[in-house]
Amino acid sequence: MTREASNALLKTLEEPPEYAIIILITSNESKLLATIKSRCMRVNFIPIPDEQITNYLKQKGLSENITETMTKACNREYRKST
Repeated sequence: MTREASNALLKTLEEPPEYAIIILITSNESKLLATIKSRCMRVNFIPIPDEQITNYLKQKGLSENITETMTKACNREYRKST
């Protein structure tokens, strides 16, 4: 994130609009400015089990082939980021 982008985000965090809920997601927290991190609440997410993802996607009407492909892609992305 550029210095300008960091400053813009910091301003938004300091003076958020009343209607806003800001969710900042990063795979590299060390790249965020300390002033940004100090204004955020950290929430760690745990991976969702494959079976739960598969069941959800099937309930939404996706085919078995698409469901399997999407579940595998989710796991690949998770393994890359950990």
